[in-house]
Amino acid sequence: MQFNHLIITCFIWVGSVVFACQQQHSANRPALNDFVFYRYEVYQGDSLVYTAVKEPGDTAQTFVEDPALHIGNDLQVALMKQLPQLSPGDSIVFDLGNNRQGRLHLLHFIRRADYPKYIEEGNKRRAIFEERLEVIKAEMNNQEPFYRARAQAVADSAVYYAKLLREGILDDQMKTFAPGISYVLLKKGSGATANKRSSWTWIHFCGLTPDGQILLNTYEVKPVVVNRRGALLAPWVEKSVVQFPEGSQVLLKVPYSMAFGEESNVPVPVGSDLIVLMEIIRANNM
Repeated sequence: MQFNHLIITCFIWVGSVVFACQQQHSANRPALNDFVFYRYEVYQGDSLVYTAVKEPGDTAQTFVEDPALHIGNDLQVALMKQLPQLSPGDSIVFDLGNNRQGRLHLLHFIRRADYPKYIEEGNKRRAIFEERLEVIKAEMNNQEPFYRARAQAVADSAVYYAKLLREGILDDQMKTFAPGISYVLLKKGSGATANKRSSWTWIHFCGLTPDGQILLNTYEVKPVVVNRRGALLAPWVEKSVVQFPEGSQVLLKVPYSMAFGEESNVPVPVGSDLIVLMEIIRANNM
């Protein structure tokens, strides 16, 4: 009898521990109406057909909702079903049918009850960001004579690097980031890397044709500012600023499809690559 009683006691203890662990694990998962930060991609075969993250360094954000609210959008239905199954740091791969595969990673989440406090803290960070922004704007204005004095030296360097590219001397140093911009990192900065979603970034650059014809040298005028509204100057600008930390100097080879923008301030010859010698001056993240 004593032996049977001991076995029963052990079963009860083990069951209690398992239940407690399950409860603790469940407590670390998002529930309905919690606010989550995640990454979510969908592949069809080997091809990426959907991503919730648009820029490097960004995260997707949403409230956990009843999947029934998204009937008709199978990707969102799957997302809402999977999020409550994850703890922060978890990654899962799941089948979506039609040769599609979902890949979901939960970064962290905020309980619905804590959401007002999260918004309040965000407002405080935004106020600090705006205050710092005005200081940096004044600094940039004061530094204009310094950068103008460097304009010719930068142009000479850009022409030299274009020559090295034409001769293939830098081929083994070139790397590529999406969407097909090649680069050589000449100097890696030690400052912050811009987060496109919540950053203002100041850059200077000299853009030229592959044969060395200078098209635009911002050192002669003002730096280009990239913020949450994007960079109308050219698509390559906002794609590049999120790749390198403040203080970096980079040589870029930009395909023609990325080399011009709505303002058409850089008259790139039709079909030509754009060579860019870029310097990231300041990155102000919130």
